[in-house]
Amino acid sequence: MFKIGITGSIASGKSRVSKIFKDNGIPVVSSDDIVSSLRAPGNVIWQEIRTRWPGKYIGKDRKIDTDGLRNKILKDLDFKKKIESIIHPLVRAEIEKIFLVWQKERLSVAAAEVPLLFEVGWEDIFDIIITTYAPRDLIIERIIKKLNSDRKKARKWLSMQMDQEEKKERADYTVDTSKDIKKTEKDIKKIIKRIKGEKKHENF
Repeated sequence: MFKIGITGSIASGKSRVSKIFKDNGIPVVSSDDIVSSLRAPGNVIWQEIRTRWPGKYIGKDRKIDTDGLRNKILKDLDFKKKIESIIHPLVRAEIEKIFLVWQKERLSVAAAEVPLLFEVGWEDIFDIIITTYAPRDLIIERIIKKLNSDRKKARKWLSMQMDQEEKKERADYTVDTSKDIKKTEKDIKKIIKRIKGEKKHENF
């Protein structure tokens, strides 16, 4: 089974690209969806956070206080690393498990959306990697809207990830999502057609 990695900076258009792959018959597993499932009350991430930081990040509704976690991560790099040490191994294991199921079902192509793919060094999972891209100012505006954040925090979130130019250099394909949605769809369809040829470092 041919495995595609979809990555990119926060608010750079990964979900848009994943949807286009799905619309073209290629299944996509999302790291964010996995985390959402595993942090549900009683699940493994929820249990880990309750055990390590009792009384701090679990609300009265028994849900994880994601805003509280985000604010702490922005201020404390060591805390960020501890959270990632809980989440990342679990997410990788789940992606590999899902890929194995799809492989047994004889799917020829599948994809995973992994925002921090390069940062965590998961290149070995995939046959090709696509990174999404958008101009910095547009990404900042998207972060403000997505996280209901102010501009200072939005810049901080973006600065905590690998620079977009480095991601473009390391990826096999780069898709600029600042263009019209029809242009993005056209670009993804081109990639789908080229996948079996495994052509490298294409930009759209």
